[in-house]
Amino acid sequence: MGELVRQYKSKIPETDAESIAHEFMRAFKSGVVVDHDILFNPKTFSDVLLIGVRSEMFKKKAFPHFCYGLIDYCDIIVAHGYIMNDNIKRLFLDYLTPSTSNEEVAEYCREIRNLIAEAEDMLWSPGTLSEVKYALKKGKTVFVLRGTKLRKVKIEDVSRFKEVPFDNYGLRLYNEIWQPIAKRVYRTLTPHSLFKQSKSKPT
Repeated sequence: MGELVRQYKSKIPETDAESIAHEFMRAFKSGVVVDHDILFNPKTFSDVLLIGVRSEMFKKKAFPHFCYGLIDYCDIIVAHGYIMNDNIKRLFLDYLTPSTSNEEVAEYCREIRNLIAEAEDMLWSPGTLSEVKYALKKGKTVFVLRGTKLRKVKIEDVSRFKEVPFDNYGLRLYNEIWQPIAKRVYRTLTPHSLFKQSKSKPT
């Protein structure tokens, strides 16, 4: 992995991202003997490649094709969205009620608040959903993590998943509002509290 980072640095053209992932997976699998290759949420690997690479530049040039390349070399994909229990919903709703006169921001926050209120167990990022669809079309076995249990996903299930929307302003609001809030919420939670279901109703 370190060699890939040194070789490509910030020069990761979108058209080559898939082959870079293939190269990584071949190197990774050469030292591992397993019955099945299981990939947990492909985006997890982005953190590894961000050593010495600007985060936004990597995402812009490599996604989603880098993740598609990882999926090509796996038998089973385990995916998850943003977990939504009652406690987490309340935290998100608090953060997504900004005092602002900016109509763009207010509209975007309002759209996400409505999705959170309707979500039964999680929201999905558009990127993760595209990876799930790709894996299913490739004939891979896909499971979704729901609480502490795995459930097999079929292609018709994906249309029922609720996803956090990209905004209409070049992803500016998605990057500036949703992502920082999501990181802030989940960093305040321990693994135990993340999966603990509250008996109270969401507001």
